Amino acid sequence: MVKDQICNNIFIFYQLDRVLFYKTAAFHEATQYLENGGRFLVLSGIWGSGKTESAKQVHISVTGKSPTILTDLKKFDCQEQNEALVFDEAILEDLSDREKKILQDKINVWFEKVSVNEIKTFIIFTSIEDRKLAFRKIIPVTSDNEVKVINLNDRLTQGDRTQILNSHFNTFCPNKNFSKFEYLATKGRNASLGYPEICALYCRCEHFQKQGYIFCSRPLRYLTLYLEKMYHS
Repeated sequence: MVKDQICNNIFIFYQLDRVLFYKTAAFHEATQYLENGGRFLVLSGIWGSGKTESAKQVHISVTGKSPTILTDLKKFDCQEQNEALVFDEAILEDLSDREKKILQDKINVWFEKVSVNEIKTFIIFTSIEDRKLAFRKIIPVTSDNEVKVINLNDRLTQGDRTQILNSHFNTFCPNKNFSKFEYLATKGRNASLGYPEICALYCRCEHFQKQGYIFCSRPLRYLTLYLEKMYHS
């Protein structure tokens, strides 16, 4: 019975996290850059900072379509791909100069082919680190091609953080007073787990709410302890 409930809760968490997305200041900056003709965007950040989902949503906002996401350079066919792309952590740090040149040539062929269509033409890269110089070596060398890097680490504004917390709170705590929890949005910088995930866990579990800021400061530790407690029960 307990195991079934745990599995059901995990499934609900997984499904709902795919629905909720927050248009942060970084999202609007990225969207504006591409809508104004930008072609090469890098979204960098640690795990949990929202790189992949932000890339998807920025692409959808600009083009109105779900993106083709490539995680393996071998799957990049410059002749077959006809629309704006997302390279999701596909550019590895150990790429040789020869591999970078080959990729640059393929991107150049792709860009020349798709730019004749009346569509937004761009590539969004996601990367754990900024590596701006490395990305410059793989894009076509022209005067109007520049790499825009947006580092998502600690980029959430106070308004972003409040909005994210409030969205989860309104969904899962409709009968509680948000003003008693709002202060959490201004506390700390959470590198061990993405802030949206912290808000999701906090608002969906009364046990975590009782911990208050202590939970938000060390979410992985308290999540582990809670799962261990449920397992032993």
